[in-house]
Amino acid sequence: MKVDVFALFPSMFDGPLDESIIKRAQTAGYLEINVRDLREFTYDTHRTVDDRPFGGGPGMILKPEPVFEAVESVRTDLTKVIMLAPVGRRYDQGKARELAGFEHLVLLCGNYEGFDERIREALVDEVISIGDFVLTNGALPAMILIDSVTRLIPGVLGDEASAKDESFGEDGLLEYPHYTRPAEFRGMKVPAVLMSGNHGEIVKWRKEMAKKRTVAERPDLLSAEKLYLGTSSGKVTNCGHESRIVAKDWGGRSTGESLGIFRGWYGPRAHTGDWRRKGTNPGVRRDCHWAAGPWHQWAVHCSANQLWREHQASLSSQFAAHWEAGCGAARFSSPGEVDLSTEAHW
Repeated sequence: MKVDVFALFPSMFDGPLDESIIKRAQTAGYLEINVRDLREFTYDTHRTVDDRPFGGGPGMILKPEPVFEAVESVRTDLTKVIMLAPVGRRYDQGKARELAGFEHLVLLCGNYEGFDERIREALVDEVISIGDFVLTNGALPAMILIDSVTRLIPGVLGDEASAKDESFGEDGLLEYPHYTRPAEFRGMKVPAVLMSGNHGEIVKWRKEMAKKRTVAERPDLLSAEKLYLGTSSGKVTNCGHESRIVAKDWGGRSTGESLGIFRGWYGPRAHTGDWRRKGTNPGVRRDCHWAAGPWHQWAVHCSANQLWREHQASLSSQFAAHWEAGCGAARFSSPGEVDLSTEAHW
């Protein structure tokens, strides 16, 4: 892979790109990095790269002329041009894996109040942000992107499993806890399963720990494919339906955790609803509240953790299908007990 970086302060890259894995990748021929000063592409006495914004306002804006010339000097049909700026798509491991498949990346490091918008409109393929905060310039984000992409280039890490068996790997989960010697430190013992020699049980333990850590620390990473929600049993009444929602693991087995009570109240055509997840019963988590008006119009209120929105949309679709065309639609005219414990109802 070849990476061309254009920045106003190229000396910031001295050091980070000459150490550890990135250095080894360059030495081995897996990676070529060129960092150049945007001022090389100016022609006035003062090497001007910025100017005042039209319409007034604070700060200076990076001019289009040097940026266009810089990119056009290296761009080919295989190039992907990335602007690093706070207004971009938030960077994640999935995007890193995608970028690792390109032969040539061009990184534009922002400064001051940012780039002239015509650069984004006519020159850039994608705008990327490393998070919801503002830095002095785009040099550090560029280094982060280079580091995360480099370790995903085949052959760089040596052991291909290293890039898969870690946080945000192919399963999208956080990594499981690690322990090393001594087996006991200040009264804290290493889990016995890790010293058992039973590799099957160790793999199972690590998967479970990864799931638990992700649910506890980053539930926003979970989607419908990663956390299966099923229902235990429900009761249909004249005014609607109530069912307990329980968590199930990847194999469809109940984890025993009650996630809440969903209640549905329906109009004449069952197109409106008010689903709530409440922590009002023993054993039900109290950190979140789900609510919905008409189908697919979910409102989310969280007091502790951000909910996974993709999963909500999936559940909304399942509920709609159940009551409009599935088991719920067939039985709605005959109130009574309904067993919703099987997937067939959803």
